[in-house]
Amino acid sequence: MQGQLTPQQAKEIWPYVRDQNIIDYGAGDLRLAHQMLELGAKHVTAIDKYYGEVDIGYADPRIQVMRARFEDLAELPFRLGKTEVALVSWPVNNHQSSKALEVLLRQAKVVIYLGKNTDGIACGERNLFQMFLRRELLVYEPDRKNVLMILGDRCLVPRKPTGEEIGALDQKNIMNFVDAEAGSARVAACH
Repeated sequence: MQGQLTPQQAKEIWPYVRDQNIIDYGAGDLRLAHQMLELGAKHVTAIDKYYGEVDIGYADPRIQVMRARFEDLAELPFRLGKTEVALVSWPVNNHQSSKALEVLLRQAKVVIYLGKNTDGIACGERNLFQMFLRRELLVYEPDRKNVLMILGDRCLVPRKPTGEEIGALDQKNIMNFVDAEAGSARVAACH
């Protein structure tokens, strides 16, 4: 299911969210915001331009819900204080929103990404994944439904891409999951 963590992915995320304030960009139905709290986050700022039918009244008081577009949030991390951890799940394929999201994610010390760019599915624009290649890969936990990447410090030189990034960078030829993973660099450290 889109945006749902596997038990192994939740285990991998735990050290990065425990006792942290999280900004959840594209929070949708708040499922992941609640999971971040269950994994030990102190607070989650959940941002999405649409909440539609979602009943945001059930939100834990440790979740601050904001209805906004990424393009309108340039100063958000500065208003909230230093952004330690940003979460982005299934990022948008809209160029303007993706560029704004890229600017916001650059301000975070750690970026947690969950999405899929194989098997006929594409999320996020190419520029977002080019930016990811300039960050240290801390965790890579591929899954056929959702791939987890946790990214840390910036790299001076782009690192080798993971299977998820290979799929995202070649959006003209959407690859299948197995081929993308076979082509990935298992150890994708900064150079």
